[in-house]
Formats: sequence, C-alpha cells, structure tokens
Amino acid sequence: MVEEDDAREQLIKRSRDVLKASKQAIYALQRSDHVKATALIEEGKTKALELLGALVVYPHLRFGALSSALEEWAEAAVFSVFLKEGRIPTMAELEILTRDEYLGGVMDFCGEINRFAVLAATRRDAKSVYSAREVVDALLAQLMLIEFRNGALRRKYGESA
Repeated sequence: MVEEDDAREQLIKRSRDVLKASKQAIYALQRSDHVKATALIEEGKTKALELLGALVVYPHLRFGALSSALEEWAEAAVFSVFLKEGRIPTMAELEILTRDEYLGGVMDFCGEINRFAVLAATRRDAKSVYSAREVVDALLAQLMLIEFRNGALRRKYGESA
C-alpha cells in the first residue's frame, strides 16, 4: 500500500507538468503563437507517455490527476489542429487518450473556440467567427447523439451545450 501511495503521489505531481504545458499551449494558441503552442503540446504528450508507461504496475491510477491532465492536453491538441487545418482530429489521431478523455477535451474545446470567436469578433474577423460557430454547432449536434451516463462527462456536456 505504501508503494502504491508513493506511485500515486508521484503521478499526481508529474501530471501537473502535462496540465501546465497544455494550459500554456492553449494560452499561446489564443494569442496566435503556434510555434510555442506546438512545442508545448509535444512536451505535454512526451510527459504523458512517460507517465502512461509507468502505470504498468498500477494501471487504475490513470483515472484521476493523469486523466484530467490528458483531457486538458486533448483540448490543446484539438484546438491546435482546428486552427491549423480547420477540422477536429479523431481520437485515433491523438493516440494516447481514452474515450472519456477525448470527449472531455472536445467539449472543453468548445469553450476555447468560443473565446477564439470573441477575440476574432473584436478584430472584425467575420470569417473566423462564422467558422467557430459552425464547428461548435456541428460538435454539439454530434454530442447530442451520445447517451452520457450520470458523471463527469454528463456535467461537462451540460456546460458546453
């Protein structure tokens, strides 16, 4: 039990590195610093892969701090791909996520794209505002098709809708 608790504490501490890099990437993306954002997203993925590799002994420890950090990483990665390519990457493209981490990141992306639209509107960039509206509408239409059970994703869906 002591070893598992130590592993848990280390995972929590190191998960903060993934979370921090992801939040900084989102901040950079909102300010159109794509070079910095890309580096931070890669840094977050590298650190996440290290942590996932260390879960061999206690795989259940993924669900907590690490899962939350991966959700934030997914949000940053989705936002980055959308800004670069105008599309939402699939869960398979992002490679390291569970279904819930991916969906949580996509739902949080809706909030980021709304902030992006507000910033675009202040620049009178109607094309970006329209694009943001279209992607949020399309995502919400798809999310409505999913039967979320009571839990974190149900609450998050309610917030993003």
